[in-house]
Amino acid sequence: MLIKKLFAAVTALVIVGTISISPAKAVSVQTSVISGTTDSLCAIISDGTIQCWGSNEVGQLGGGVNDHEDVPVSYISGTWRYLLDGAAAGHFCAIKVNGTLWCWGANWNGQLGNNSTVNALTPVQVGSTNTWVAGSVGALSTCAIKTDGTLWCWGANDYGQLGNNDSSDSHVPVAAHLTSVASVSVADRHACAIKTDGTLWCWGDGASGALGNGGTAFAGEPTQVGGSWLVVDVGASRGGNEHSCGIKSDHTLWCWGSSDDNGPVLGIGATLITPVPVEVDGGGSWMHVATGAWATCGVKSDASLWCWGDGYQGHLGSGDLTATDYGVPQLVTGAHTWLTSVQTHDSACGVQTDLSLWCWGSQNAGVIGVAGAPSDNPNPLALNRILSGGLPPTDRDGSSFNGVLLLLAGALAAAGVGLSVRKGSPAK
Repeated sequence: MLIKKLFAAVTALVIVGTISISPAKAVSVQTSVISGTTDSLCAIISDGTIQCWGSNEVGQLGGGVNDHEDVPVSYISGTWRYLLDGAAAGHFCAIKVNGTLWCWGANWNGQLGNNSTVNALTPVQVGSTNTWVAGSVGALSTCAIKTDGTLWCWGANDYGQLGNNDSSDSHVPVAAHLTSVASVSVADRHACAIKTDGTLWCWGDGASGALGNGGTAFAGEPTQVGGSWLVVDVGASRGGNEHSCGIKSDHTLWCWGSSDDNGPVLGIGATLITPVPVEVDGGGSWMHVATGAWATCGVKSDASLWCWGDGYQGHLGSGDLTATDYGVPQLVTGAHTWLTSVQTHDSACGVQTDLSLWCWGSQNAGVIGVAGAPSDNPNPLALNRILSGGLPPTDRDGSSFNGVLLLLAGALAAAGVGLSVRKGSPAK
């Protein structure tokens, strides 16, 4: 039984990502091999290349053309280790195994970080450094973390999304006012990050309570949310309403911000605005959460996947097309075991423990990734793709020994042996 736990833990750590060895608390990085925009998705597959599918009006599939694709296509060569997840409208960013950061797609506000506002149909490099380890894409802005724990953001800043106490857009990375950062998540108008000490900080537009600090005021630089946290993920805007969710160190799941009748995304069975975290209904031990504009999904420690919010076109994967929304978590159908999930506007995808990829919900612009899929898909459909099972994203020096240490330490921690993981690399 212990061996089975170790194997499952190693697989989970590889796909979800963790951030290195320490006797301190583990702070988890969100999805690192799959990312979604409004109606597009990209994923790092088993050979280390990136495949993309769905809408392609602004070149967000990265292949130099604007054709939609209803199945994953191999447009982006190279060897990649980390896809920045988030709530982007039309761009993607990813980190190569050499630590360089590249972005492509929409660039209206400089969200590609290449000192331009011209859309890029193929990946363009952000700066010239090779010290990037993680990050997140928002609708019109992007944030990423360097190996020294500094946080850098670029793009739109009208709501203070860049966290630098300014409101001017930046077409190149600028330092946010936060250090020792372990993970970050960016939405349309706000962002949140967890430091290596487990503290949670949010900034930007607080009008819908999405900053979680008890107020609804604007915050141009990070403000602290109480508690000790492992994971945070922030949702895209619904007409200006946004929300955030996070997993505390005891693996309880909490959400805050705005929830409405068309998308009760907080998972508490109520329509309200709450500026402080409230625990998701039903309790449980949670390992992963993925927020979207209209729905939220989370994976529990037993590898079951649950979704809640707007059920339009089967968005919740609950097998039900008759109900328009659920205010509390609903089990995704099928006898599947899950590691992680990701949201688009009206669809979602999940990665199973065998690293296979499945999607459900709306087939708009081919975003389900299965040719001939119906317009409404209330049950997960297999894409017949195996995703990357490479080393965690912070093994920058490429050392196999370091990778083994990372995986072993994380596996032992998950099995209850007592080790844990956090930012940094154990051996040089």
